Amino acid sequence: MMKMTIQGSDYLRQRCISKFPELQSDLEANLAKWQVAEAAGIRKAEAIWPSMVEQDSTFSAMLSAMEENLKSILESFERMPPDVGQKMYMHACSKHFADLASGVWRQRTPNAYRYLDEAK
Repeated sequence: MMKMTIQGSDYLRQRCISKFPELQSDLEANLAKWQVAEAAGIRKAEAIWPSMVEQDSTFSAMLSAMEENLKSILESFERMPPDVGQKMYMHACSKHFADLASGVWRQRTPNAYRYLDEAK
């Protein structure tokens, strides 16, 4: 879950800033806030990831599928009428990074965070 959050956020950051450069400072500030707050968990997830993939290669496929899903969602916004699609795209960008910064993912996925908190 954490690796998906890390990679998904990297992907969204690039796509969102490319589409809405005016959001860059807010998105990056919220991402940085999350990265500082969850630095230990992020480090542990990055350290654990290679052994997880070695044990089960489907984990890599899951990351690719997640990125394809994000791409599909963002492209669906682009196919909508501009007045609606642009607003939804911008909102999705802002909300994702605001949620990260707020710490709400600790509440939504407590087991994943507990696992990382307890991992050595």
